[in-house]
Amino acid sequence: MQWHAVLWVTGATLFMGPRQALADGNSSAEQTPIRIQYAAHDGCPDASEFFRRVQARTQRIRLAAAGELAESATITIQRGESGSAGTLELPPLDNRPFSRRVEAPTCDEVVLALSLVLALAYDPDAITTFPGVITAPTGPPPVQPAAPPIEPLATPVATAAPPPNFGAAAGISAYALGGIAPGLSSILAPFIEYGSNADRLWKPRVMASLVFQIPQHEVQKPDGRSATLLFFGGQVAGCPIALSITSGIAVVPCLGFDLGQIIGSGNEGVEATRTGSLWWIAFEAIGRLRATITGPMFAEFVGSGGVTLSQGEFVLQGPPEVSVHKIPVGFGSFGLGLGVHFQ
Repeated sequence: MQWHAVLWVTGATLFMGPRQALADGNSSAEQTPIRIQYAAHDGCPDASEFFRRVQARTQRIRLAAAGELAESATITIQRGESGSAGTLELPPLDNRPFSRRVEAPTCDEVVLALSLVLALAYDPDAITTFPGVITAPTGPPPVQPAAPPIEPLATPVATAAPPPNFGAAAGISAYALGGIAPGLSSILAPFIEYGSNADRLWKPRVMASLVFQIPQHEVQKPDGRSATLLFFGGQVAGCPIALSITSGIAVVPCLGFDLGQIIGSGNEGVEATRTGSLWWIAFEAIGRLRATITGPMFAEFVGSGGVTLSQGEFVLQGPPEVSVHKIPVGFGSFGLGLGVHFQ
């Protein structure tokens, strides 16, 4: 049987020198003990079959006996978007992490490829073409432990389904907004979002939120007159990337378009009490530091800055005429959010 899998291998080149140098001329029979932790999805060869394929390539490694000092090899195979994807991890080599990833249309091809990677890691002369029939190795049988040495991983991959490519989330943010809203206002912003769940830099998502001021803002002037202002609106934002800092924490930059109104009314001391409104339109650059709390729940710190496209003004008519609030060119905000992902 010929192996036609397409390999995507991370790190150093696949064909490499052995992890342990041979001791002397008689060391051709020397075998390095290893322990294997193996987990794969349904339909894959089991752990024993995997190691049989390693032994078909080299006789320089064997399974360690119980209590014997040995290196550990961890193999995980998961379903991917176009087949299966497997990872082999070994102890660091020359103070550098050793991890290899293989993708192929079938799990059997991934197992063949990873068996070759494991064999070459300890034996540069390992067989690189796999025989059509696996035969038992010749010569003295390798030392076998009293108990099965191939250990299942704590969380079997067989039960883990790959996450969907896209998903939705919803939550609410509370933040302080200065500039565009009257005073330093307390804002609530329930939001929904939809986009990619991929674990990569390019992770586009679209968000929509309502923004409203709680409570409404009252402006008191020295001459005794006052007015009440209420800020509200909406925002649509696009977030093209997510820069992972560490597991479960990412920086998410976004660009938003804002539209809303400020409603104002004259109160005490105003001879003709009237209600008016100002439309506001703005573009906003937003930064989110998002962290997974547990399961689908997440929390985030949000900071933003923006520019307005309309600068209206509320005034109390005189005499004398007094400015109540003018929409500035720039504004900013900061706050916290809490949400949950839906698969």
